[in-house]
Amino acid sequence: MAAVVAVVLGLGAGWATNYFGSGKNLAAATPQQCAAAQTAWTKAANAQTGISESEPASVRSGFIEARDAMASVDDVPAGIAEDWEAAHAFYTTVADALEAEKAGDAEGIAEAAQVASTKVDTDDMIATSKRITRYVNADCNA
Repeated sequence: MAAVVAVVLGLGAGWATNYFGSGKNLAAATPQQCAAAQTAWTKAANAQTGISESEPASVRSGFIEARDAMASVDDVPAGIAEDWEAAHAFYTTVADALEAEKAGDAEGIAEAAQVASTKVDTDDMIATSKRITRYVNADCNA
């Protein structure tokens, strides 16, 4: 469980940081695409803010809500499509493992989180998160 919570803390830093260091310009999005991506990314971030290792149900719901927020975007801006897919795959891997456990089963959630943490690349997700954040913070015109 600690590994999954550590990822959330790392991702939180990515969401909170206005990161402009990629060195490349990404394709701009339509206003509708940008609004959908910004809204979903904010929902995913907000879902993660309430996660606490001492409350396994919060870990479970935080990842499920983040996965579902990202899945809600039908037309992902081309400039972040690959990163969006990678982030969504990360959330899906963890959320699906946690969702299989009952919300009140702290031990089951902890075990599922541990197993899921071995199936994802947390460093890659943190870098991906920074790129998505940079893009949506620049109104999808980075």
